[in-house]
Amino acid sequence: MLAYVKHLQGARLSKAKKIEFPTDEYDRIDAFLENKLRVKGEAARQDFINEIETTGAARVFAGASLLHNPLEGVDVTYDASLKGWKTSFCVKDVFLRGTAEKPSLTIGLDDSDPESEIVGGILEVNLKTSLSKGLNFADRVISFLEEFVERESPPNMPIYAFQLLEAEAEDRQIVRGVACVADKKGPLYVGDKDLTLEEQAVIIATSINEERTEGPYMNVHTIKPGFRTGLDYLRRKTSRSLKEGKPLSEEEKILLEKASEHRQRMHPLERERLEAVEQKDLHEDVYYQVPIVEPDAETVANAQDRQDNIRAKMGDGQI
Repeated sequence: MLAYVKHLQGARLSKAKKIEFPTDEYDRIDAFLENKLRVKGEAARQDFINEIETTGAARVFAGASLLHNPLEGVDVTYDASLKGWKTSFCVKDVFLRGTAEKPSLTIGLDDSDPESEIVGGILEVNLKTSLSKGLNFADRVISFLEEFVERESPPNMPIYAFQLLEAEAEDRQIVRGVACVADKKGPLYVGDKDLTLEEQAVIIATSINEERTEGPYMNVHTIKPGFRTGLDYLRRKTSRSLKEGKPLSEEEKILLEKASEHRQRMHPLERERLEAVEQKDLHEDVYYQVPIVEPDAETVANAQDRQDNIRAKMGDGQI
């Protein structure tokens, strides 16, 4: 602790801030924000660093997956919500459950909506804990945010514009945390394609990545079952909500129902190929499951035509 306190003597002190980073640490954080968090513009990066210095904390807004499997070294976790924002399947997934040639869809924070609210939490690392443990706060900030980016934005998938958003904490205090906002200027954004929920469901029902052998959710030797298709992702997401006693939104109900329906219209061999890598226990859940009926040739052909038309509308392979 004494060593780090001595190190901070080179920092400029201010009554308005918990800390002002020494020049070398400020520059390291600034470079990380520009190169890894892709924060464009000096003013935007200054705002990020000023927030950390003023509050003595680096925070991220976490959705369900990060709350169930949080980042390492987090000092504080608490409930929070984003008001005026919504999540939607508005970006292509070309790595986890889809490919560049045949993408799936995944979730991002999309257009502001005054009536919407996203319930989640805040994960935080702070100066107080760093001082008490004799740890370098700047190093912890960079490590914390780097793990966040790696978890939320897989390789070759620049889908998010990481932004500081205001969240209302459980004590009604307003805090600012880094959130995964869909990058509307990025090549994987499809929120402007006007895909209906039924069209999104078809993409989700038919997407898979059979080649992925590294990245999040992988063990050393094998691909874990239940993480490589779009429909399995949707099933896991909704199943977790139901198990926590949270009602599904109307959009989630429609997506799950329509994706399940389309899956049953697919060619049996194609359906079996997808289901072979899906998490088996979710097949037994009793929400919006469609009885398996072997489709006739006309049904299969119509389903394939519909899929092809929707994927053309989304722009498959145009990355």
